[in-house]
Amino acid sequence: MERIEVTTHFDCTQTGTTSYRKIKAGTTTEQWDFTRNQQRNFETILQCVSLRANPQDITDPVSFTTAEGDKYWKFSFCISHDGSFSNGIDPTGLLKESATGVPMITGLDETYKEGFLMPYLIATGDNPNVYFDLIQDSM
Repeated sequence: MERIEVTTHFDCTQTGTTSYRKIKAGTTTEQWDFTRNQQRNFETILQCVSLRANPQDITDPVSFTTAEGDKYWKFSFCISHDGSFSNGIDPTGLLKESATGVPMITGLDETYKEGFLMPYLIATGDNPNVYFDLIQDSM
């Protein structure tokens, strides 16, 4: 079983806001939209993963802020079939290829300051905004 860690500059807070306009008492439409969009980003990343494998044991995204003030989110998941994302060179190469270019929602709680945060996933090249790392191999 492999565990993959996801690190991204996109706000992918898992809020649990999933139903269409089922707004809780005391919540404004703007608040609902904000939490729904955070959840949508989380779901989008998981959908990229699901193109090749079924993610299991998914941890909740946790946000961190660097000393420079950049904010990022981390979470991890397991897949039962080792090598599902390998391109023969990089153990997560196929996942990176599948995710690159997928649209994301910006304007949430991001603070990425090293340049303009493009509104889509970039997992390869000089300035990625999402990282997929194999952190545990074959339990």
